Amino acid sequence: MDGMSDLRPAVRALQGLTAVGRRVAAAAAAFVTSASLILVPACSPSDHDSASAAKLSSDVQSFLQRFDEYDKVRAVLVDQGGETVLALWRGQHAHDYVNVGSATGSVVSILIGIAIDQGRISGLDATLGELLPAYRGAMTREVAAITLRAILSNTAGFAPGGSTPYNDQLNLTASTDWVGTIIADRVARGPGDGSFAYSNAGAHLLAAILDEATEGSVLDDARKQLFDRIGIRSEPAWVHPVRSVEVRNTVLAEGYFAAGFAWPTDPRGTQVGAGLLKLRPEDLLALGRLYVDGGVWDGRRVVSREWVEASTRSHAETGRRPSGYGYGWWVDRTDHGPVFLALGYGGLMLAAVPERDLVVVVVSDYNGRDPADFAEQFHTDEAFNMIEYLILPQVG
Repeated sequence: MDGMSDLRPAVRALQGLTAVGRRVAAAAAAFVTSASLILVPACSPSDHDSASAAKLSSDVQSFLQRFDEYDKVRAVLVDQGGETVLALWRGQHAHDYVNVGSATGSVVSILIGIAIDQGRISGLDATLGELLPAYRGAMTREVAAITLRAILSNTAGFAPGGSTPYNDQLNLTASTDWVGTIIADRVARGPGDGSFAYSNAGAHLLAAILDEATEGSVLDDARKQLFDRIGIRSEPAWVHPVRSVEVRNTVLAEGYFAAGFAWPTDPRGTQVGAGLLKLRPEDLLALGRLYVDGGVWDGRRVVSREWVEASTRSHAETGRRPSGYGYGWWVDRTDHGPVFLALGYGGLMLAAVPERDLVVVVVSDYNGRDPADFAEQFHTDEAFNMIEYLILPQVG
């Protein structure tokens, strides 16, 4: 392999990325060249001897030394074919539960798929008026006709943006009825144009839809249908309602940050759909392995293959990288095959490459209480480049 061919993936990465991504990809190209990182031949799981594993670990640590300036990354896990290829843990809290941010929406998507599989939700063409009948009277005809498919793919025209449920455009935590506030805002916006716009508001509606279709809480359903079946420990659970001042300042908020497993609720008791679920790095790995294995865990069907494939296939162009969005999952393509991803703010990433039977988890810390963390975070672009240009060439 010549030096120019080594650089081509990184050069291609410079196109269409954010400013941060372009900076990281350019630096990664130089890093790859100087360290000869992608000269290692791709190998099958059976070929992962101690030398290749040690090299991968060393290369990942070298990458983090250069690009994780503030030591935010606490774990990098690589699984191929059910075999642990790399388990890199950093810091005393590496194994702790962490807020997975917007990856919460990917978990909700799995639960929606299971509910459809079981007939508790009629399907993707079910409308918002049917799915949330208690709020039908507050909806216009256009809003009532919004489909589950559109909400899942972020093309339904709900309030865009928000890295957390408590700093989105709606300031939901100032409301005692999040669902009512979301619907009223959508009515005021008027008809949407069907374009992609990531929405915390839409993500929370999905949790409310699941709550309506479920006996007990969303967390009860998650334990029965998913968590307990794939080994995600969720007891004890911190499940207090989220309020604006509590998130940042009070003893109750400190309870969330000190807790192990947590999944807070809105003021009416529905688990937050847009974020704040706390899981361990190995839990994210289990979710990725479940999906790479087509919805089967330990020989038992958990979610249908049809839902796995539909939810991880692009249904909307995002206009950035990752370039596509499925139903609760981001979608892109690498030189090693299609990849689907669950993303959390601050560089947290679950990436799965089915053609390589590969799952990679990057867990980083982001402290929303500290304004300095915005500048110090480990970015999504950095995590994606580490996976695409360092890890995949060695184990893909």
